[in-house]
Amino acid sequence: MLDGLFSEAPQRLREVLLYEAPPFAAALVIAEVFFKFGSFTLEVIAFLILWRSLLWAYQRAVRPPQAS
Repeated sequence: MLDGLFSEAPQRLREVLLYEAPPFAAALVIAEVFFKFGSFTLEVIAFLILWRSLLWAYQRAVRPPQAS
């Protein structure tokens, strides 16, 4: 059972680094530079929305369409 889990770990790490890290880094930089709302909660909410939006766009641009 654990063999299957550990054999999938490198693949999952590769997916995270290729498909999720770039939008996260871009959202973090954008939020740090532009978001100055004066409220931590508003800044976190805006960051999460921005991150999810960038992730959605990045995955549509990078991943090939999957055949059904």
